[in-house]
Amino acid sequence: MDLLKNVYLFQLIMALPEGFHSSLDYFRATLAFLRDHSWIYITPNTRFIKAGLLEKIPSDYINYFLHLKNSELNIFPFLHDNEDFHNGIDSIALQTFRSVLRGLIPKEVHDSKSTPNQLELLPKCRLRKMSVKKQHEIVQLTKVIKTQCNDIHLLIDFGAGLGYLSETLCSINKSWRILGLEADVFRVMGARKRLRQQISEMSERVTYVQQFIEPNAGNAIKYHISRSGLTGLTKWAIIGLHACADLSVTSIKLFFEMAEVKRLVIMPCCYHKLSQTSNGHFLNFPLSTTLKSAVTEADTNVLSYFNRPFLRLACQETSARWRHCSEEEHVAHGEQMFWRAVADAIIDDETEVIATIPKSQRPNNDWSEIKSFSTFRQMYKVRSKRADAEFLVADMWNNEHRDKFKKVVEKYAEVGPKLAEALTCLQTTIQKLCENIVLYDRVCYMNEYAETQTNLKIMVKYHKILDEKLSPRCFALIAEKF
Repeated sequence: MDLLKNVYLFQLIMALPEGFHSSLDYFRATLAFLRDHSWIYITPNTRFIKAGLLEKIPSDYINYFLHLKNSELNIFPFLHDNEDFHNGIDSIALQTFRSVLRGLIPKEVHDSKSTPNQLELLPKCRLRKMSVKKQHEIVQLTKVIKTQCNDIHLLIDFGAGLGYLSETLCSINKSWRILGLEADVFRVMGARKRLRQQISEMSERVTYVQQFIEPNAGNAIKYHISRSGLTGLTKWAIIGLHACADLSVTSIKLFFEMAEVKRLVIMPCCYHKLSQTSNGHFLNFPLSTTLKSAVTEADTNVLSYFNRPFLRLACQETSARWRHCSEEEHVAHGEQMFWRAVADAIIDDETEVIATIPKSQRPNNDWSEIKSFSTFRQMYKVRSKRADAEFLVADMWNNEHRDKFKKVVEKYAEVGPKLAEALTCLQTTIQKLCENIVLYDRVCYMNEYAETQTNLKIMVKYHKILDEKLSPRCFALIAEKF
């Protein structure tokens, strides 16, 4: 069967938004925007009360969101849609916020074909224990790899996991040999076990080995290729379904270092897990000379807005599901976020809060019940951060906590949950900008590197290949050496 027949492919290419003529100008504009609006994400959401964020929200923002209808709340993050809605916003500051942001985010363009049923595309033997999300990711990435790597001899699967992607690729192209690299030895064992259950011909073309992939892993990879009897294959490709955190940048560096690697097709994710130096800077962000130059020109502390919450926002859920949230869902989320922030606001830095009641069992509508400290302390427990502390200590709530709780509730409870959801709305609105900065920085880095090398020409781009309602990290980085 043709695994990829009629597969839906989004056609968003990561590029400069209209109106910008250089990468440097674009990064200058994004830094200026973040400088003015970093208060939206500057602190983890559990700490927005403790950090005084509610006092930083402009008064006209507050007035707007407190009187917003649910249908209007759902539309707000969609900057390229419905100009009439934008014109209907009374706040000049919010109009400016949306107008400037709209110019910084590339407009998405994709075809209108419907997404096929994923269950029809994957061989039935591979459906067991595989979520719809996983099926969608494997099918769509397989489509891209088939298109981009048709002339490749060896696919090197970074972070191969249990081997679902490698097996699927092997089943559609019998000329490919595949080396799956995985750091987790138990996953390697699981992948090998799965492989033994497949047809013998597939077992001869796929090899799984344990390997932690670092920038200096090129020789180790070549050793595994040689040991697996894969010598003589001259055209390689690095592929990866979940190139988490630094693995994406490591993949880029190995793509340049290893002459045999002619293609790169990976899906970056988990930007918030990027490694940091002792002084708080990220090892692999900013990456390009262009973005670093813009940061230097801005003469501001980069850590004030290029921080962990920024990267977490870049990889959080996109706006795709926001459009269809009911009023009840918004209310429930706002209350959950608010009360969790209340808990964090009344404890000290030596303790931490643990939620003890499942979300489905928490009171969402009876405000009088939630405002009771006795009920609140049943929803959340507080424990010491000390490694030797008892895991959960119910009686660490005390009278001081109760007094602080009362003050916070008196000050914020009437508007806090709704403003918490307003803050989430603003974060949802700028999420695509944050992710675009991270990904476009990598495109610039790759082009800059290629320009310094003699006789090296590359093509590099991002394609949005997944339905973000199913899989928010939906961009594939595609690179080719000429």
